[in-house]
Amino acid sequence: MTHYFKNKKILQTLKRKTIFLIQVILFVFTFSIIISCTWNKSVDEGYYFQDFDNLWLWDHSALVSYEYAHSGMFCTYADSIHPFSQAFEMDLASALSKHYKSVQVTAWCMKTNINSTAKLMVAVESQGKEIISQSVEFSKALEVPLTWINLVLILKFPKQFPDDSKIKIYCWSTEKEKSYMDDVLIEFRKK
Repeated sequence: MTHYFKNKKILQTLKRKTIFLIQVILFVFTFSIIISCTWNKSVDEGYYFQDFDNLWLWDHSALVSYEYAHSGMFCTYADSIHPFSQAFEMDLASALSKHYKSVQVTAWCMKTNINSTAKLMVAVESQGKEIISQSVEFSKALEVPLTWINLVLILKFPKQFPDDSKIKIYCWSTEKEKSYMDDVLIEFRKK
């Protein structure tokens, strides 16, 4: 008789654990659907994301490093040989045709030297000359070397611009010290 009660208790425990496991799986599944629906922004909506593991929107020089990465396997960098990192580039006319008036850039950046003067840059350029830009200098924004920090820049587009104007986003190592950039989110805005 005691054997029957022990098996019943074991079955009840297994039943509770199974129900709990099913509830956890349903919660995770539901949560992942909600997150994917709310965070899944597209290029058509003016959102571009680059983690440097897939470079199809960036120029073809593939200036990436596996030394340090904020996420994934690679990040881009600027150094003494390459003063400019991998760069995002888009025709300004294309952005304006979709009624975008500004761009917000959020990027994870890291410096190797405490006094690094590298910059995260967002610019509108024509024939290699800067028309308008915003930047943040690593020496002011990044207090500790070898630590990833999230930087944000906003650039409003000019009303008058040459036809060949391009939007460019990149890391510029002004004194050629090694600096890194990863997980760049570009959000075009209609205001």
